[in-house]
Amino acid sequence: MDIIIVGGGKVGQAICKALSTEDNNIMLIEKNDLVLSRSIDDYDITGIVGSGVSYDTLVEAGVENVDIFIATADRDEVNLISCILAKRLGVKRTIARVREPEYSEKFNLVREGLGIDLLINPDLSAAKDIAKLIRYPSALSVESFLGNRVNLIEMEILPEHNLHGITIPDFRENFPGLIICAIVRNNELIIPSGVNHLEDNDRIFVTGFAKDIANFHRQLTPKKKRIRGIFIIGGSRIAHYLLRQIEHAHYNIKVIERDEKRCEELSYRFPDVVIIHGDGTDQNFLLSQGIEHYDVVISLTGVDEENLITSLFAEQFDHISAIAKMSRTAILNVVNLTKKQTVITPKEIVATDILRFVRAKEEAEGASVESLYRLWENRIEVAQFRINEQSPLIGKTIAEVNVPNGILIAFIMRKGKVIFPTGRDSIIPSDRVVLVTKYNSTRSIKDLY
Repeated sequence: MDIIIVGGGKVGQAICKALSTEDNNIMLIEKNDLVLSRSIDDYDITGIVGSGVSYDTLVEAGVENVDIFIATADRDEVNLISCILAKRLGVKRTIARVREPEYSEKFNLVREGLGIDLLINPDLSAAKDIAKLIRYPSALSVESFLGNRVNLIEMEILPEHNLHGITIPDFRENFPGLIICAIVRNNELIIPSGVNHLEDNDRIFVTGFAKDIANFHRQLTPKKKRIRGIFIIGGSRIAHYLLRQIEHAHYNIKVIERDEKRCEELSYRFPDVVIIHGDGTDQNFLLSQGIEHYDVVISLTGVDEENLITSLFAEQFDHISAIAKMSRTAILNVVNLTKKQTVITPKEIVATDILRFVRAKEEAEGASVESLYRLWENRIEVAQFRINEQSPLIGKTIAEVNVPNGILIAFIMRKGKVIFPTGRDSIIPSDRVVLVTKYNSTRSIKDLY
C-alpha cells in the first residue's frame, strides 16, 4: 500500500519501522531534515522535508494517490488539520494521533465530525494495557478480542501450579473452553500441537472467554498477590487515563506528582484518589508515603530513566509488582528486568494498532484482517480474519485446510459462539477465524489455501 506518515518523532519512527517491513511504500513528511535523513536510511522509505499542514508539501508528496495518510506530529491540532486537508485532496483513509483528554473523551464525535477514519491515542492505549495488567496481576501480558469477550493472557508455569508434564489434550480436558496458543521454552517459541506438553518455567499464551480466563488466572494466582493498593508515580496523561479506567474498582490508589498545579487538576477530577505533591524520584519520600504497603507501583513520569530506577527500587519489596512506562526501549538492553517488572511502551502499542488497521484495509481474497496483536517481543502474531462468501476455505474441514507448521487456528467465532476447532469442524461465511503464528509467518488468510 502507498502510505504517507507526517512526523518523524517516537511514534512516527515506530510506525515507519512496523509498516516498512510489510511491503508498503512509505513516504515520511518531516520538518527536520536530519531526522528525515536518518529515517530514510533506517527504514528504507522515501521522504520530504516539510509540514503536514502545507498544501504545497502534500501536493508534492502526491497525497491524492495515497491509500492511507497517518499524522503523528507533536500537536493534536496539526494532526487533525493535516488529515482534513489530506482528505480534501483525495486521500482514501486518514489516521490522526491525538493525546489531549478533551479530544479523547469524545473520540467518536471528533472522528465522525472531522471525517477522520481512525483516531489513535498512545497514552490512552497504554493506560488500557496497564489496567488489564492490574486486573490480571499474575499475567505477563493481556490482550482482548471481540469486544473484550475473549481474552488472551501470558502466564509463567510455576512448580506450585502442578502443570508440569501435562499434555495439550489433557490441558484442554482439565480447562474446558481454554486453548494454549503458544509456548515459550528456553527462549524458543513453540506453536503447540497435540504432542506437546508443559514444563515448569514455560511461558504459555492461553485464550478463551473472558470469564474462563479470569477463573484460570484466579486458580494460578495466590491470594496474597491480588491487587488492592496501587501506587502511581507521575501524574501524566497516562495516569489520567488510567485513573479513569480503575477509579470505580475499589482500589486504594495514591498518586505522586511533583507539579503542584497538576496535583490540583487531578484532585479535582478524581476526588476519591489520594494525590500527593512530591518528588517521586526521592526514595526517602516514597518510603515516607508508605510505598511498601502497596501491591503494584506504576512509574509514569516523562523520563525513562526515572521510571526504570523507581521500578527497580519498588521491586526490592518482595510482594510488589512494578510497571514502568518506557519510550526508548534501547535502554533495556543493558538492564535485566525481573519477572515482577513490566514495561509499557506507548509508541509500540500505537504502531501495532495502526498496523492492524492497515492490514484490515488490504484486499485479501476471501477475508480481511479485523484485529492483529503482537506478543512476546513481537515474535508472536495473533490475527483475526473475517471469512466472506468468496473464500476458498468455505466448506472445507480443518483437516482439509493446508495449515503450515507454526500456524495454529486458535478459535472460530460463529454467531456469538466460540468454537475451538477439531479436524472435523468446517468454515462457513462470516466466520471470524483467529490464527496464532510466528511473526511474519502469515500475512493473509490465503496462506491457508
